[in-house]
Amino acid sequence: MNQIPESRIRDYLAERIEHFPEMVQNLELSKNRLRLIKDEFFKIPSADGGPNSEHILRLLLAKRALKALQRLGEMELIDKEFPLLCTGRPGFQPAADILALSCENGSIFLLEVKKDAIAEREAATELGAYSSGLQHRCWGLCSSDYIWIPLCTEWRTTARNAFQHEIIWSNRSVLPMKMTITEKNATIESIALELLDLADHVDEPLASSQFAWDCFDTLLVCMKNELSMPQAFIDFIASHASNVGYSGFITYGKSILEGYLPYPYQFAICTHNPFKGALKRRQLEIILESEGQAAMRKQVRKRLWSGHDIDFRTLEDMWPGFVKENYPSLNHLIECSCSRTGPLWEEINERLRETNIDFELSLPDTIRYFEGDPSITPLFERIGYFGLFQEAIYERMLYEYHHKTEFGDGPVIGDLCGDPLSRIAHWDTLFKFMELMNFNHDCQVKYEDINYADASLGL
Repeated sequence: MNQIPESRIRDYLAERIEHFPEMVQNLELSKNRLRLIKDEFFKIPSADGGPNSEHILRLLLAKRALKALQRLGEMELIDKEFPLLCTGRPGFQPAADILALSCENGSIFLLEVKKDAIAEREAATELGAYSSGLQHRCWGLCSSDYIWIPLCTEWRTTARNAFQHEIIWSNRSVLPMKMTITEKNATIESIALELLDLADHVDEPLASSQFAWDCFDTLLVCMKNELSMPQAFIDFIASHASNVGYSGFITYGKSILEGYLPYPYQFAICTHNPFKGALKRRQLEIILESEGQAAMRKQVRKRLWSGHDIDFRTLEDMWPGFVKENYPSLNHLIECSCSRTGPLWEEINERLRETNIDFELSLPDTIRYFEGDPSITPLFERIGYFGLFQEAIYERMLYEYHHKTEFGDGPVIGDLCGDPLSRIAHWDTLFKFMELMNFNHDCQVKYEDINYADASLGL
């Protein structure tokens, strides 16, 4: 196979593009397995809280993969070596290996062929660039209008993680496949394709780090006068935050010291900080490896360790006394990311200034703000969600609705107010959801309190 260039593989597939689905050996098996993940999600016992963050992320990956597979029908070749980018220089222009179209639903397929593991790491980068070129040709084209199909003879963890990230955070449809090429005398006789399972690559430390309380930054917008329609402001912020790509929620409430504070009406915009999430994930992995799952779950709701850091280049753990010159660390990135929500804030600031609304800003500690500190925690009235957080809480509420009693109560959340959408709009749903994701709900197993600021761990 080493003698067969990628161009020959590309040409072989392009010539048989109308039969492409038939080449996927595990197509029906994959569909059934993905459907099974959806079915099993609703069968998870509620005795220990029901689905946790790992179950929810696996479900989201499975649902998106299944939707993409359902669009993988009869395909029509648009062209091979289709130039979607212009470098502005003469000569070779980057081009998609194969561009195809679904005759049934209008979906566009971007196929990228990589022959070995050395080249496979380039697949996500190149497909992202070709997607930009595609969107430049057709403004308004969104990620749901096209499907990535990266093909390689060998896939490693790095590329799998990249595709996983694109599916979760960019809402892309990605169907990575492994190629098995049969050849004879340097001629391709057949190509068998196997769809990869990305849902199996979600683990509990990764999933928990996306919802741990201490992994969220809070921007507090306090107003002197109450808005006539607070929900409209919440919807505006949530919509813009989703467009930017953030995950989180926004709350609205009045300070209990309303008669004493000059700016008592508070909008708290909470966004997940990926640098904090990466550090949290590693700390959970350390506990999982050394103490087991129960101890790790106890740690999810705790604050990040003050004595632990990670070298951003090598991803090596850094403990007190271990210093490397000129190497960026995750804690340094966390410190510098306090203005990460700048694009979101600029949009909010512009709107408020234009309408002459009197307001002030602050950056409160997220845990302290929401844990019920009477000096800063308001009386919450309204709630909004955006990004991954919005999808996750909706799936969790569907589970509650699926298991509701004859009186309309979910097994964990309780009164569903008629349907999941109505219940999600209640601000206390946020706190119950976060208790579940942080393994701190009354219905969940109580773990022995463990002090991880222990010298044996190097903290």
